[in-house]
Amino acid sequence: MSRLEPAGTTTSARAAALLEAGDLVCFPTDTVYAVAGAADIAATRDRLYAAKRRQTGQPMALLAASAEVLMPWVTVDDRARELMGEFWPGPLTLVLVATPRGADNRRRGAGQHGGLGGAGRGRPV
Repeated sequence: MSRLEPAGTTTSARAAALLEAGDLVCFPTDTVYAVAGAADIAATRDRLYAAKRRQTGQPMALLAASAEVLMPWVTVDDRARELMGEFWPGPLTLVLVATPRGADNRRRGAGQHGGLGGAGRGRPV
């Protein structure tokens, strides 16, 4: 179902519920409009690749509110934390070393080069 709603607390809560249910959502970031889905739900990743017309194995960034949210997926070292503290929220994407969980999802289509891109965005979702 497609639906366009203005940003706000209610729509952010609805978007979060849709993501948790495995649906895709669209929202503005600092630099582009994003089509997003829960990275840890395989069927959602498949739908996201289809919606974006991307080939399996073509990398996608992980959007996160904090380093802690990214930590199951990538190794966040002191240098990365320093950059996150300085530039997040904002349009900085870091390519970090994938953890075993991230590497497993990378093999399924989240990137093929030993790392995953993580970005901290300034808008609530």
